[in-house]
Amino acid sequence: MSTTKLASNGRVVIPAEVREILGLTAGEEFEVVVENREIRLIPRSSIVEFVMDHLQSTVGERSLVDELIDERRREA
Repeated sequence: MSTTKLASNGRVVIPAEVREILGLTAGEEFEVVVENREIRLIPRSSIVEFVMDHLQSTVGERSLVDELIDERRREA
């Protein structure tokens, strides 16, 4: 666990060791979530990765493009 402070302009510094562990770089975008009086910063890259993994597990090995082509062939 690391400690940081809230600056007068509202900025919070993420400690270097935390940035290293998570592979964060300058310009990284975050979603800010407030739950139970806690602040969670979720890197957008993590959200995209989660959604892509979820879609892949939902769709499986079959390509959505292939499904669309097959559907159009059946309709024709």
